[in-house]
Amino acid sequence: MNGERPGSDREALPRAPARLDTPTDPQEGSGSRLLLRVGVGPTARPSAELLGLVLNGGCLDVPTLAMARRVLRELGGLHGLVEAVRAGREVEGLDPRLSCALCAAVELGMRMARADVGDQLPFLGRPDRVARYLALRYAAESQEVMGVLSFDARGFLLGERELFRGALDRIAVEPGPILREALRLSAISFILFHTHPRGTLSPSPEDLRFTLLMKKASKVVGIPLADHLIVTPDARWCSLLAASAAGRRRRRPVRTRTDPC
Repeated sequence: MNGERPGSDREALPRAPARLDTPTDPQEGSGSRLLLRVGVGPTARPSAELLGLVLNGGCLDVPTLAMARRVLRELGGLHGLVEAVRAGREVEGLDPRLSCALCAAVELGMRMARADVGDQLPFLGRPDRVARYLALRYAAESQEVMGVLSFDARGFLLGERELFRGALDRIAVEPGPILREALRLSAISFILFHTHPRGTLSPSPEDLRFTLLMKKASKVVGIPLADHLIVTPDARWCSLLAASAAGRRRRRPVRTRTDPC
């Protein structure tokens, strides 16, 4: 015994920080405020915890964490969440205020990622970098998208424009709108792209013929086609310019560093 009575004004010993998935005070039950794990940054946190922080204004409690887990489970993970938010679909269980906050967070994150990839680094000669940029832009799209990226003399991106959407008949697509976009921006060269939302990279014969048509048309206007890329939501890519050239030489299909074409 040290002679001190219970309730003395001696400074209490600090309590160990609570885990993120346990209440700070057992008496408060499931609605208690949860603390962040000490020394753990956002990159090490599960997606449900980060989503919960967004939904609850930077604080995380048990009900919010449960709601975040349910949303991710019902939508099929982050990809489904992004697709639902960008399509403007209501997420069951979220009131309009939370849905608005979530939509803003998703869009801001996408814009920051695209800015980090696209605005600071040259693209030409780096199809992997182009694929990452386009995957960030179109990962949530359920329809095929065709567009053009225009570049300056240093290989930096001047502009991006979506030109066609939905199931496309390559034979019916005219080079004119694509070339006019590159001319409008006074581009030195351009990359044509189209997305494959289902993740396949196999080009069709029409894809290859259209690529050769675009290559010839681009030479006429003096703005060369740098490449024509198929891009999947997970940033895999296939160069149709290389594949069409290989097909004309009757060689086996070209393989990229990322995936067979």
